[in-house]
Amino acid sequence: MAKERVVPLWFNRVMKLVLRIPLLHRVVSGNIMLLTYTGRRTGKVYTIPVSYTQHGNTLTMFTNHNWSKNLIDKVPVTLRLRGRLLKATLDFNTTDVEQITPVLLEHLRNKPADARIHKVTYDDTGKPKAAEVR
Repeated sequence: MAKERVVPLWFNRVMKLVLRIPLLHRVVSGNIMLLTYTGRRTGKVYTIPVSYTQHGNTLTMFTNHNWSKNLIDKVPVTLRLRGRLLKATLDFNTTDVEQITPVLLEHLRNKPADARIHKVTYDDTGKPKAAEVR
């Protein structure tokens, strides 16, 4: 059975367009950037919008989608971040749940719209439920 799309395909297409338009990108580029990478097996170039959190020079993003397998081996990527193209290499953490959980919880506190993507709900005080983070 196909995996249910939490973010509709049309939304990704709109974000890719908006993030490439000077001035208009400012509406969303504080939360969403474009990530361009090359598929391991196909060699095809893919560009996708991803939500991120920034601390200094470190950008953090989360995904549970299969495309992330293309990024595990510190492959070069291009980011369109706040209208600028940047070359980067990702440091990928997929196994250390104790390290990932607090960072994802902080991300969800700052970007509550991402909770649906990660299937996390909020408690009565407005904090993401840590037990639901996987």
